[in-house]
Amino acid sequence: SMIGKISELRGKHVALGLPGSGMRESARTVLGHFGIRETDVLDPDHYFAELRTDESLAAAVATTGLLNHDLQLLMDTRQFDILPIADAEALSMYHPYFIPQTIPAGTFEGFPPVPETPVASVATTAVLAGRQTVSDRLVKLALAALYERDLRDSVPTLIFRSSS
Repeated sequence: SMIGKISELRGKHVALGLPGSGMRESARTVLGHFGIRETDVLDPDHYFAELRTDESLAAAVATTGLLNHDLQLLMDTRQFDILPIADAEALSMYHPYFIPQTIPAGTFEGFPPVPETPVASVATTAVLAGRQTVSDRLVKLALAALYERDLRDSVPTLIFRSSS
Protein backbone atom coordinates (compact mmCIF):
# COMPACT_ATOMS: atom_id res chain seq x y z
CA SER A 1 0.00 0.00 0.00
CA MET A 2 1.15 3.53 -0.71
CA ILE A 3 2.45 5.60 2.18
CA GLY A 4 1.54 9.27 1.84
CA LYS A 5 2.53 10.77 5.16
CA ILE A 6 4.82 10.09 8.07
CA SER A 7 1.99 9.11 10.41
CA GLU A 8 1.33 6.10 8.14
CA LEU A 9 4.72 4.55 8.98
CA ARG A 10 3.42 3.06 12.24
CA GLY A 11 3.30 -0.74 11.98
CA LYS A 12 5.30 -0.84 8.74
CA HIS A 13 8.79 -2.19 8.04
CA VAL A 14 10.86 1.01 8.10
CA ALA A 15 14.64 1.36 7.84
CA LEU A 16 15.81 3.84 10.49
CA GLY A 17 19.57 3.37 10.17
CA LEU A 18 21.95 1.24 12.14
CA PRO A 19 21.70 1.26 15.96
CA GLY A 20 23.87 3.99 17.45
CA SER A 21 24.19 5.93 14.19
CA GLY A 22 23.39 9.61 13.80
CA MET A 23 20.84 8.68 11.15
CA ARG A 24 19.06 6.45 13.66
CA GLU A 25 18.95 9.22 16.28
CA SER A 26 17.61 11.72 13.74
CA ALA A 27 15.00 9.22 12.57
CA ARG A 28 13.92 8.61 16.16
CA THR A 29 13.54 12.38 16.71
CA VAL A 30 11.53 12.93 13.52
CA LEU A 31 9.22 9.99 14.20
CA GLY A 32 8.83 11.03 17.84
CA HIS A 33 7.61 14.44 16.68
CA PHE A 34 4.74 12.60 15.00
CA GLY A 35 4.03 10.43 18.04
CA ILE A 36 5.70 7.34 16.62
CA ARG A 37 8.14 5.44 18.83
CA GLU A 38 10.96 3.35 17.43
CA THR A 39 9.10 0.28 18.69
CA ASP A 40 6.06 1.28 16.58
CA VAL A 41 7.90 0.36 13.36
CA LEU A 42 9.06 -3.09 12.35
CA ASP A 43 12.59 -4.22 11.53
CA PRO A 44 14.27 -0.76 11.83
CA ASP A 45 17.94 -1.87 11.81
CA HIS A 46 18.60 -1.15 8.13
CA TYR A 47 20.43 1.47 6.09
CA PHE A 48 18.02 3.33 3.82
CA ALA A 49 19.66 2.08 0.59
CA GLU A 50 18.44 -1.43 1.43
CA LEU A 51 15.04 -0.32 0.12
CA ARG A 52 16.40 -1.18 -3.34
CA THR A 53 16.99 -4.85 -2.49
CA ASP A 54 14.87 -5.73 0.55
CA GLU A 55 11.25 -5.94 -0.54
CA SER A 56 10.08 -6.36 3.06
CA LEU A 57 10.97 -2.71 3.71
CA ALA A 58 8.13 -0.29 3.04
CA ALA A 59 10.00 2.93 3.77
CA ALA A 60 13.08 4.53 5.28
CA VAL A 61 13.80 7.62 7.33
CA ALA A 62 17.12 8.98 6.14
CA THR A 63 19.18 11.97 7.12
CA THR A 64 21.77 12.36 4.43
CA GLY A 65 22.91 14.86 1.87
CA LEU A 66 20.74 15.11 -1.21
CA LEU A 67 23.77 14.27 -3.33
CA ASN A 68 24.52 11.05 -1.40
CA HIS A 69 25.30 8.42 -4.05
CA ASP A 70 23.10 5.77 -2.39
CA LEU A 71 20.18 8.21 -2.28
CA GLN A 72 20.73 9.12 -5.94
CA LEU A 73 20.65 5.42 -6.89
CA LEU A 74 17.51 4.84 -4.85
CA MET A 75 15.66 7.81 -6.32
CA ASP A 76 16.81 6.92 -9.85
CA THR A 77 14.59 3.81 -9.62
CA ARG A 78 11.50 6.08 -9.54
CA GLN A 79 9.92 3.52 -7.15
CA PHE A 80 9.93 5.76 -4.09
CA ASP A 81 8.53 9.15 -3.09
CA ILE A 82 9.86 11.63 -0.59
CA LEU A 83 7.34 12.23 2.19
CA PRO A 84 6.89 15.83 3.30
CA ILE A 85 7.52 16.90 6.86
CA ALA A 86 4.43 19.08 6.87
CA ASP A 87 5.31 20.93 10.06
CA ALA A 88 9.07 21.22 9.57
CA GLU A 89 9.10 24.64 11.26
CA ALA A 90 7.52 23.23 14.42
CA LEU A 91 9.91 20.28 14.42
CA SER A 92 12.86 22.66 14.21
CA MET A 93 11.42 24.80 16.99
CA TYR A 94 11.52 21.84 19.38
CA HIS A 95 14.75 20.41 17.93
CA PRO A 96 16.87 23.38 16.82
CA TYR A 97 19.56 21.22 15.21
CA PHE A 98 16.98 20.65 12.45
CA ILE A 99 16.42 23.51 10.02
CA PRO A 100 13.33 23.75 7.79
CA GLN A 101 14.40 23.01 4.22
CA THR A 102 12.54 22.53 0.95
CA ILE A 103 13.71 19.83 -1.43
CA PRO A 104 13.30 21.41 -4.87
CA ALA A 105 11.25 19.72 -7.58
CA GLY A 106 13.50 17.78 -9.93
CA THR A 107 16.37 17.42 -7.43
CA PHE A 108 16.97 13.91 -8.74
CA GLU A 109 17.61 14.03 -12.47
CA GLY A 110 15.58 12.07 -14.98
CA PHE A 111 11.97 11.68 -15.97
CA PRO A 112 9.61 11.98 -14.34
CA PRO A 113 11.27 14.53 -12.08
CA VAL A 114 11.72 13.51 -8.45
CA PRO A 115 10.21 15.03 -6.52
CA GLU A 116 7.56 16.28 -8.94
CA THR A 117 6.82 19.25 -6.66
CA PRO A 118 8.86 20.88 -3.87
CA VAL A 119 8.80 18.88 -0.63
CA ALA A 120 8.96 20.35 2.89
CA SER A 121 11.70 18.69 4.91
CA VAL A 122 14.39 19.44 7.45
CA ALA A 123 18.16 19.67 7.19
CA THR A 124 20.93 19.37 9.70
CA THR A 125 24.58 20.25 9.58
CA ALA A 126 27.55 17.96 9.91
CA VAL A 127 30.36 18.85 12.26
CA LEU A 128 34.03 18.09 11.78
CA ALA A 129 35.55 17.71 15.23
CA GLY A 130 39.07 17.05 16.40
CA ARG A 131 40.92 16.56 19.64
CA GLN A 132 42.66 19.50 21.29
CA THR A 133 45.94 17.90 20.25
CA VAL A 134 45.18 18.35 16.53
CA SER A 135 47.64 20.82 15.07
CA ASP A 136 46.50 24.26 13.93
CA ARG A 137 48.02 23.47 10.53
CA LEU A 138 45.84 20.36 10.09
CA VAL A 139 42.71 22.31 11.08
CA LYS A 140 43.55 25.08 8.58
CA LEU A 141 44.27 22.57 5.81
CA ALA A 142 41.03 20.65 6.50
CA LEU A 143 38.98 23.86 6.43
CA ALA A 144 40.74 25.01 3.27
CA ALA A 145 39.92 21.67 1.60
CA LEU A 146 36.29 21.83 2.70
CA TYR A 147 35.78 25.34 1.41
CA GLU A 148 37.85 25.28 -1.76
CA ARG A 149 35.98 26.31 -4.89
CA ASP A 150 36.26 22.94 -6.65
CA LEU A 151 34.64 21.16 -3.71
CA ARG A 152 31.78 23.70 -3.65
CA ASP A 153 31.22 23.05 -7.34
CA SER A 154 30.91 19.30 -6.79
CA VAL A 155 29.00 19.62 -3.47
CA PRO A 156 26.59 22.52 -4.00
CA THR A 157 24.80 21.79 -0.71
CA LEU A 158 27.93 22.72 1.28
CA ILE A 159 27.12 25.79 3.36
CA PHE A 160 29.27 28.88 3.02
CA ARG A 161 32.06 29.31 5.55
CA SER A 162 30.52 32.61 6.69
CA SER A 163 27.31 30.74 7.56
CA SER A 164 28.96 27.93 9.47
